Order: sequence, then C-alpha cells, then structure tokens
Amino acid sequence: MNQPRPLGLCDPNLINQAIQRAGAVVPALPVVLPATPGVLAISAADRYRLVKAAKSPTKEDDVAFAAKRQFFLDRQSGAMARHEHTQKTGEILGYQPPTEIDHQRENVAHGTPGATCIIERRKWANEYRVRTEVETTAGNEPPENSGPRITVDLSDRAIRAMADSAAYVAAVRGGYTTFTTLTFNDEQRAKLAAGETSIQRELSRCMDSWQKMYQRGMKREGIEGNGSAKIVRGKFSGLGRSGHSFKGVKAAGPWSSIDIKRDGKLDYLWVVEVPKNKDGEDNPHCHLLMRWRVPGNQFRAWAGRLEKAWGQGFAHIEKIKKGGSAGAYIAKAAGYLCKAQGKSDQGEVRGNRYGISESARAPGWETLTKTQIDCMSQLIADIYDHLSVKHGPDYRERSKLNRSRQSLLEKGKADRAKTGKKTAADWITRQRKKIESRLKKVRATLDALPVRCNQYQIILKGDDAFAEFMAWSSAPKHSEKIPYWLPVKPEGVVFNPGTYPKARQRRYFHELREKFRLSKIKRQMITDELSGAIVDQYLDFRNAALSMWQQYQWCAGVGSE
Repeated sequence: MNQPRPLGLCDPNLINQAIQRAGAVVPALPVVLPATPGVLAISAADRYRLVKAAKSPTKEDDVAFAAKRQFFLDRQSGAMARHEHTQKTGEILGYQPPTEIDHQRENVAHGTPGATCIIERRKWANEYRVRTEVETTAGNEPPENSGPRITVDLSDRAIRAMADSAAYVAAVRGGYTTFTTLTFNDEQRAKLAAGETSIQRELSRCMDSWQKMYQRGMKREGIEGNGSAKIVRGKFSGLGRSGHSFKGVKAAGPWSSIDIKRDGKLDYLWVVEVPKNKDGEDNPHCHLLMRWRVPGNQFRAWAGRLEKAWGQGFAHIEKIKKGGSAGAYIAKAAGYLCKAQGKSDQGEVRGNRYGISESARAPGWETLTKTQIDCMSQLIADIYDHLSVKHGPDYRERSKLNRSRQSLLEKGKADRAKTGKKTAADWITRQRKKIESRLKKVRATLDALPVRCNQYQIILKGDDAFAEFMAWSSAPKHSEKIPYWLPVKPEGVVFNPGTYPKARQRRYFHELREKFRLSKIKRQMITDELSGAIVDQYLDFRNAALSMWQQYQWCAGVGSE
C-alpha cells in the first residue's frame, strides 16, 4: 500500500486546485497555506482565476531603476574612456575613413637613363594612354622556349586581347552577333587522344569553310554572300560572284546615290577548353564569337549548314542581343570565353588556346611621343589614389556583385542538371535578375568616368579628357575649375616633358659606357714601373720556390739514385 507523501513534497498545482475547491464549497472559510518549501503563495484574487496568468517581468521601483541606469552609464563611460585611450596610444586602431595618400613627389631629373613617359593613342576607340616606362638592368637571358606548348588556363594577355577584339568589333562593325559552341563526338575524341589530328587543325579547316560560305553565300538556303562589292554612279564592281544581285537596289533610288560596301571578311574569335566530364574523361570543346547573322526564317537552314561543315560533332548556335554595346561584348568575352580563368577545369591544351581572325584584331596603340618621365609617375599615382578613395565603394561593389552573379549561375546550372528542367528555380532567377539590375547601375556609374587608371598608366576617353589631363599636369598653379575626376595638385608639381630620349640614353648603353670607363681607369692605373715591379716580384717568388724544392730533394733523397 502506497504511503502518502508529506505535504511539503506535494506538487504546488495540486495544492492550488484543492484550495480552489475548498473555497468554492465554503467561500468564507479562511485558508492558511503552511510555509512549506516549494509551495507558492496565492492571493485571494488570483485564487479563483480560471485562466493562468501571463508571465511578465516584475515592475521595478524608481530607486532600483535609477540605480541600474546609473550603473550602465558608468560602464559605458568607462568603456569609451578606455577606447579613446587605446586610440591615442595606438594599442588598438579605430575606424579611420579612407584618405588620399600624400606621396613624396620627387621629379626624375632630365637625362636619367631608362626613365621615360610614353603618350599613345588608339584611334578606333578615341582613347589616349599615358604610361611610364623604367628599364631594368640587363640581366641573364630568358630561358629558351622549346618542346610542345601546353597551357592550363588563359593568360592575362589573352583575356586582354579578346576583350580588345570584342570592343573593336563593337565600335567599328556593330559587334559580334553569334555565339557558338563546337563539340567533338566519340570518334573525333579518340583521334585527338591518339594524336591523329588536333583541335586547332579542325578549327582552321572549319573556319576556312565558313569563310567561303560567308563570302559566297548559300544558294540552296537563299542566303546571299558578303563578298566585297561597291556600286557607284550606276556601275557595278566587286569581288563577289559574277552576276551577283542586290535586293532593293532599284527601290532605293538612282544608282548614283547607292554605295554598297562589303568587306568579305568574317570576324571571329575562339577559345578552347578541355574540362573533365563526370566519368573523368577529357571533354574538348570550343567557344566561338563571330559577326554573322541571318534573318529568323533562314536561321535553321543556316545553322544546319554550319554544323554540317563542322562535321566533328554538334554545333550549338545562339544569337547575341544588343550587338552595338562594346561593354556587353567585353562581358561576353570575359564571361563565356574566359569563365574558367584561374581554375583547373579548363584542362590542358596543346598548341594555341585561343585565336582571333586578322580582321577582328584590335589595332595596337600608336605612339604619339616619348619624353622624359619628370613627375608623371607621381601624377598618375595621385589620380589612382584619388579615384580609389572617391569611387572605392563602387569598385568593391562591382567585384562583389560579379562574384555573386557567377555563384548564382553555377547554382542554376547545378539545379538544371538535378531537376532536368531547362530553367533554374524561380528564386535563383529572381535573385540573378536583381543582382544584374544593380550591377548594371554600378557599371554605368563607373563607365561614366572619362578615365581608367592604375598605378603605372592612365587611359583617357576622348579628346576633351586628354586635353584636361595635360592642362592639369602642366599647370604651375592650382585651378578651381579642375574636373571632378582629378585631384588637387600641390603647387610646384609641374610636368615638364623635356626632350625625346635618344638611343644613347637607354639604360643598357649607360651601363655599357660605365663599364668601359672603369676598364679604362684600370688600364691607366697600371704604369710601366708598376708592371716591372710586378714582374720582378713574380721572378723572385719563382726562384725562391725552385730553391726550396731543390733543398727538399737533397734532404729527402727524392729523385737521387
């Protein structure tokens, strides 16, 4: 039989329920709760509540509240005092807003060997470049390039060349219009692995075939060619096929006002990738941008003809929108063609990793002048520092948005592979569009700047920006009307171009002349008397050595019979 537990160990809820039942039967009966541990006292009002009271903090009196508040204020003031002390002593550096660096401005004296300032121009982009060049000492020769050329990723020079090509074609010819991915079937992969052929050889053969199609046209598909042609003053002359007709010539007006020009050159650039597939095997393919587009009703026939001419596998062809935007094509070149920069999934490629047609190569910089460097290096460094402080948040946000966009693209690709759908999840699409919208605004802000700059060179967009920069750099005093993208130049810092450096002022010839001078001094230091003394010392030493050897032979009996 169970023994009843003592009252002090009972559940408080059971005791409260018993009190409520007792009060309901005899309301006037006074109930005294024994002072036992673990039992809570209940007021007469709360004793008959049918709903459990909500938990809330106990209200403090004014004295306790004032004491607590004073305690927190004292702690806060003490923490601030310690923070200010550490800032003064340098133990802990607090947040300091970015400020421009005060460079030590030292003008390079005129005639200094190997230090020059080069001003160049790129006509097709209407850009000027001012850069500094300091020759290094003549050291050892570079290692010899021999053996097969194998690369694992695109170099910075390759990315720059493709970006310049995209900008050049966009500025001069309206931009690339088609993006193509060329793949290899199993048979061709086996030939590539066996060394019977190469990716570059197949690409050259394919591009030669496409070049002819581009010039001659496709008669069966009804696509006209793009051979060079010109109609002037009612006469026809060209490099196309004989009897070539141009639609809409008569409707355009009299022939004397018609001027049809077709260069007959297919602009393209390609890059090779050899990543690993899911089975760990090489998956070679090529990405290609070209300037060739046909009407929508001829697209399927045209794409099928191009794929047949490729003949190595599939050819996935897409149209590129907004062909007139140079920035869009730079993004295409950097995004589509250089997407694996710095990663190992581009794979090893033997031979050329990328190629650009001759007509699509951006012309290089044309040298306008080459002069003494003077203070130009310090001026360029000041502009770079000024832009980094003023537009640093925009540059950092652009980098962050580009990383987020690339991460979402990879997530979308993984999601499509997992679900088997053609589109990614809705949240990925919405987030990507949001990031792209913000990225477009940030790019527009930075593109509006008439300058691109690093620590060693500055690129100026347009004649006005170049004129403003030269006027600012050569002004002896500070002007209040300087452009917003130029910093305040201290007085006394003036760019003095000087003369065009000649060949004898190069670093190599300077070191060669110094070497000849030291050699001449050494020769002049050795006079006839000094030479005679040296000869006498040598003869004395030889005679002494021979005498000592003869004495050694006589004492030791060496060589005696």
